[in-house]
Amino acid sequence: MTEPLEMRLVGHRGFPARFPENGVAGVEAALACGARFVEVDVQLTRDGVPVLAHDGDLMRVCASPRAVCDTDHDEVATLCRRHGTIPDTGAPSRPLSRLADLVPLFPHGSPALLFVELKRESLAHHGRRAVLDAVLGEVAACRERVVFISFDREVLEQAHRYGPVGLVHDRWDHHHAAEVAALGPEYYFCNAELLPQEGPLGLPDRRLVVYETVDAGRAAALMDRGVDLVETFDICGMGQRLRAMACGAT
Repeated sequence: MTEPLEMRLVGHRGFPARFPENGVAGVEAALACGARFVEVDVQLTRDGVPVLAHDGDLMRVCASPRAVCDTDHDEVATLCRRHGTIPDTGAPSRPLSRLADLVPLFPHGSPALLFVELKRESLAHHGRRAVLDAVLGEVAACRERVVFISFDREVLEQAHRYGPVGLVHDRWDHHHAAEVAALGPEYYFCNAELLPQEGPLGLPDRRLVVYETVDAGRAAALMDRGVDLVETFDICGMGQRLRAMACGAT
């Protein structure tokens, strides 16, 4: 039986169409919608706490110019509470979630997989080994449900000792490069806007994940061309639209 297309969606930063991005509430909502894959971003605070944050600074989500890497975890929580709303959603502001806050959502035997992106700002500031050790410590209880991903190939070389990894890249034609082949990532993430306009897209030796897609028709077309997984900010809405499309085709 063919797998339903909605099962091949990835909750990009959780469910930011309705919840603050990279937050526990958004991840919980995505999983409640039946998501089998969720992606979050991780930065390290100055005192080495992995928090769920995409940007290197706190301006967009906390209205503070402070860099995450230059701010202790307790300070990060205070700065975010002082800001009244999250600009993207209008939802009440909350402290940035810790990576550890997601662990109970991915228990042993869970069908869901968590992609954790190790952000370049923290890798540059703290060093690859320090970041990797910190995140490994946080997700130890659900390690088999976690896949580390990054633009940084060198940290993935270290992370590959502990399980599958995903290389994030901004060039489609780089998927066959020698250094990618040497790493042998199980997943290859690419910006959907950089894909060829036509022709097959599947990769024979790894799963292809593309980001970011808001149109259900385009998501279905990409999957039909060989894309394995599609990231979306609106995983529940996209899933509903894909199901409706499938019903209309029968």
